[in-house]
Amino acid sequence: MLLASSTILPGTLVVEEEPIVVGPNQRGPPLCLHCLHPTPSPTFCTSCGHPFCSPTCREEGEEGHREECKVLGRGRKREEGKVKGWEEGGAMAILPLRLLLWYLTHPKEAPLVRRLKTHAKEKVTRDYWPASQHHVVDFLVEECGEDRWSRGEVTEAVTILEVNGFEIENFNPGGFRGFYPYIASLTSHSCRPTCHSVVDSSPPYTNRLVASRRIEVGEELTTTYIPLTAGTASRRMLLCQGWCFTCTCPRCEDPSECGAHTGSLKCRKCAKGLLLPSTTSSSWSCSCGHFMEGQEVGRLVTCFMDTVRRQAEEKRYNIKGWTDLVKCAGPIFHPQHEVMCEIAKWLLPIMGRGGGQDLATIRQKVELANPYLAVLDVVLGPLSKARAKATFELTDAALVLAIRDFEEDSIDVATLKTRLKVYKEKITEALHVFQVLGVQTNFEKMMAISLGKMEEQSEHMLDQLEEGDFE
Repeated sequence: MLLASSTILPGTLVVEEEPIVVGPNQRGPPLCLHCLHPTPSPTFCTSCGHPFCSPTCREEGEEGHREECKVLGRGRKREEGKVKGWEEGGAMAILPLRLLLWYLTHPKEAPLVRRLKTHAKEKVTRDYWPASQHHVVDFLVEECGEDRWSRGEVTEAVTILEVNGFEIENFNPGGFRGFYPYIASLTSHSCRPTCHSVVDSSPPYTNRLVASRRIEVGEELTTTYIPLTAGTASRRMLLCQGWCFTCTCPRCEDPSECGAHTGSLKCRKCAKGLLLPSTTSSSWSCSCGHFMEGQEVGRLVTCFMDTVRRQAEEKRYNIKGWTDLVKCAGPIFHPQHEVMCEIAKWLLPIMGRGGGQDLATIRQKVELANPYLAVLDVVLGPLSKARAKATFELTDAALVLAIRDFEEDSIDVATLKTRLKVYKEKITEALHVFQVLGVQTNFEKMMAISLGKMEEQSEHMLDQLEEGDFE
C-alpha cells in the first residue's frame, strides 16, 4: 500500500517504470516479435518460425530474440518455415518464456519479482487454464525439452503475468503486454482510482503513474485493474476471476455506484424508475416494486456486450450497425449503463464525421456523449485521456448543434452564449489533459489540434456576441 505523504495535485507524476519484459497477448493475429506490431506480410525466423514484420526488424531484434529462439525452435511444429497455430495459442508462451529468461540474467532481482502475488492455486482451476497448460507449461517443458525450469516455475511465470501484467496496446483483436513489477507491487485496485497509468506505446514502453485526482495526505494511491465503465456485477466478476477478491469499495457498495449508474436498468413496468442492484440480494429492483433476478440481468448484459464485441471486431466502421444497437439497448438500459458506454466508446469517434451530417445525427451524438462523459467524470476524475477524448467528441458535435440551433432561431443570443461558455470550458480542460499527459498517437495529435482550433473559434464567437454583432 502506498500512501500520500503530502497533498498531490492532479497531473503529478508519482512514479515511472520501464517493463522488464514485453510480449504478445495470449490470443490474436501474428505480431512482430521485435516491434510487436501486426504483421500482415510477415518475415519468419528461419530457426523458430515465429514472425517479424520485415527483414530489417528481424535483424534489429536478433540479439534479443537469440535465447528465446533456441527454446522455441525445439518445440512448435512448423509448416513452410512458419510456426503453426499462432492465433490458436502459439503466442501464449512468448511472454512467460521472456520472463523466465529474464530471471536467469537478473539473479539478484528475480527473487523480489517472484514475491508478487500469483494466485496460482486459484488460477489453475479456471476454465481457461487447460489452454495455458497445453500452450505454455507442456510446450516449454515437454515439446521444447526445457529442464531449467520445473512445471511449477513455468506455471508461476504464467500466473504472475496474468495478475501483474499490463496491457500496453490493444489492436482489437490482439495486442501486447508489459510487466512493471515495481508499480504492480505498490498500487492496489480501486473502482474510483486516485491515479492512472500512462503507458508509451513505443519503446521503451515507459509506464507513468500519474495522479488523476487531488490526493490528500494519508490517502492511498490506487489504480485500476479493469475497465471502469463496467457495472458492479461485471467488475466484481472480473476482479474475482483475475485477482481472486471481491471488491467492497464505496462504489461497489452503492446501488447507484456513486452516480455512475453503469449497472442500472430502466424499469419497463413504471417507465419512470430504475432497476438498481440490491446490496442484500442478487436481484435488481425498482421503487415501484418491480424486480429482475440477477441471473436474468446477467444474461441480458452478456448478450448485448457480446454483440458489441462482435460489432467492434467485424463491423467497426458500420455506423448503421452501431445506431441499430443504440435503438435496441436504449429502452432497456440507463443511458450510463456499461452497455451504452461500450457502444459510445466505439461509435462516437466515427459518428458525424466527413461533413454534411444531418442535424439528427449530430443531436444523437451529443445525447450519447453526455452520459458517457458523466460516467468518466465519476470513475476517472478530471485528468484522464479517456475523458479528454470523450470531451472532444461531445464538444465537436455540441458546437455545431449550438450554431445550427441559433441559425434556425431555436435559441436566443443569451442561450448561445451560455452554451459556448460551457463548451469552451470543457475544451480547455481537455487541452490541459493532453498538455499534461502528452499526445502519442496520430489520432490524439489530431484531437489536440482540433481542440485548439475549437477553443479559438469559441473565443472569437463569444467576443462577437459580447460586441453585439449577432443582435
